[in-house]
Amino acid sequence: MKPLLVEKYLLLPAFIGKRHLRILPWNLGYVPQRSTSLMITIFVAVNVVFNFFNFPSFANDTWYVSSSALYTSNLANRLSVLAIANLALAIMLSGRNSIIMYITGCSRTTILAYHRWAGRVAVIKGVAHAAIYLSTTDKYGVNIFTPVGALHYIGCEGSYWNFGIATLGIFAAIALLSLAPIRVPWYEAFLIIHVALAVVGLVTLYYHLSFRFHGQYGYEVWLYVAFAFWGFDRLVRLIRIAVLNYGLMTRGTPPAKLELLPGSNFIKVTVYPSTPWAVQPGHYCFLYFSNITWFWESHPFSIATWDNGAKQSVAAPSYTTSRECASTLDKVELGTGGPGMGSALNPLDPSEKSVALVQSQSLPPSITFIIRPCSGITKRLQARLMAAAPGWSPPVLIEGPYGRSASSVFAAETVLAFAGGVGITGILGYLNDYTSKATSKTLRNADKSFRARRFTLHWLVQFKADVEAIKPLLPDANTLTDLDVHVHIFCREERSDRLQFGDEIRRERDALGQNMSLSVLTCAPPTMSDEIRASAVETDSRQGATLMFMEEAFAW
Repeated sequence: MKPLLVEKYLLLPAFIGKRHLRILPWNLGYVPQRSTSLMITIFVAVNVVFNFFNFPSFANDTWYVSSSALYTSNLANRLSVLAIANLALAIMLSGRNSIIMYITGCSRTTILAYHRWAGRVAVIKGVAHAAIYLSTTDKYGVNIFTPVGALHYIGCEGSYWNFGIATLGIFAAIALLSLAPIRVPWYEAFLIIHVALAVVGLVTLYYHLSFRFHGQYGYEVWLYVAFAFWGFDRLVRLIRIAVLNYGLMTRGTPPAKLELLPGSNFIKVTVYPSTPWAVQPGHYCFLYFSNITWFWESHPFSIATWDNGAKQSVAAPSYTTSRECASTLDKVELGTGGPGMGSALNPLDPSEKSVALVQSQSLPPSITFIIRPCSGITKRLQARLMAAAPGWSPPVLIEGPYGRSASSVFAAETVLAFAGGVGITGILGYLNDYTSKATSKTLRNADKSFRARRFTLHWLVQFKADVEAIKPLLPDANTLTDLDVHVHIFCREERSDRLQFGDEIRRERDALGQNMSLSVLTCAPPTMSDEIRASAVETDSRQGATLMFMEEAFAW
């Protein structure tokens, strides 16, 4: 376990105050958490320091008109080399299959924060490089080089100057268009323009270096590295798509099934991958909806549930949302019989329980996503489904899986999960994985870090219809009871009191024994998620107990 003070004051908190996933006023951007902000600060500081040290100098130099001209040229050249190196790093961090993401275990949200800052540093250094040369000389090196060192004497082609100016303009445009007020509202258009400009900018930068140095110093190697990482990412993505979808071409797997969940604002998407894999909670995939958008567009969605194909469909008890329990603070927790805060999910009494008899049959491996239409592709998809004939579904391709290993969540004896709205889809995978491992000795033994003995879920949702739509995806009620699982649903349509996140965290923490730990997991809207993070930080770990925090989010 990491030292508690490091967790409390460095790894868990937001950088300043409580704001992390909530975008800044006027869409100015996201504030990384404190540990990420510290790494970015160190990264920027190192880049600043490296600009000014260890310049080469030569006695009786005949290439430069003065010692100040030598220093000016060295500074401008140092800025350019570091700009190119940071550009290669930014491209390496941009891919879905970034090697750094797999080495460090960081989330894509964190990796993209580093990507943006590496890109910003590269552009700032490039602008400074250009500003120095544009203000002190011309494409022939006047006022910098002596006649013997003039650029036309050493084989430099004058067009390098024009390619340099073009490169500067392209990457300055990329930096401006990447600002959150533009990127966030028009992300789909931004991404296309961003990639297109980056490719053109890399090409113009290559010619700028080639015409200036003709490969003499190897500066182009940084661009080869950048193109290699970019190509690697695209190749792996194509391989992932081919491996998971080849069955659609051979008709070996059924097409995806899309349906509007009755009475709710959810779309259920079930896909049947051609090659199954060991799905883990926290995994997500990119979906391509042909006939709805451009063939290259894809969007990430958390995996809600999965079926490895070996299961048989069975009869399942129904659930009900208790209006009485939802409107009081004292109720019976599912599986414990003790008091708690605001439960709404309870198995029906035997006299009320209804069972849907389903014929047992073998099913192909499947993965289920739950989508709440917002804008862009999801809104267009909803409109097409509403207008289409029953049973219609567009062709859907799947790319994945992506996401971090979630084994650390179950390394604690108790898991406390908070979901907000459609964030329940990011938590369902953890709940189902917990129930599977808790009931299977084989699965438990396969995961050496699994220590969880209790799972508590608080789901805050706006409408009762959304609860009814998600219930079929929850584990069997008897299973929940037997495995010390407690599911509490707070429907704001029926009640107005506020769930106190800090109280719930402290309640679970105080129930722990010596040398035990608590995992706090959240997948919720930005404001709610930031409040839960702050509550986890403010909750002091009692002697002998450790608190861990994990957040599922797409803050891109």
